[in-house]
Amino acid sequence: MNYTIILSEEAKHDETESYHYYELQRTGLGDEFLDELDNCYAALASIPEHFGFLDSRNLLRGMSVNRFPFKIIYEISAGSVFVFSVHHMSRKPYKNR
Repeated sequence: MNYTIILSEEAKHDETESYHYYELQRTGLGDEFLDELDNCYAALASIPEHFGFLDSRNLLRGMSVNRFPFKIIYEISAGSVFVFSVHHMSRKPYKNR
């Protein structure tokens, strides 16, 4: 079964902001960041249960992004993966708002 990936507005904002930051560091690095996110989303669409829980209620899960210091924070519900945040690991621990 393939799950549908749904990005929250916060996750979309995180992606856009990080893309622009990486493009300022080196042309093309933002595209590499987005490629890594696409790889993560493909994995989440096929095996979202594979990645560990982040909370005591066993609802939120996290997947680390290769090459970049980010974790995708998500929840599985009714055949969908809802991505809350593309969370930079130097920020405070993620709390579901």
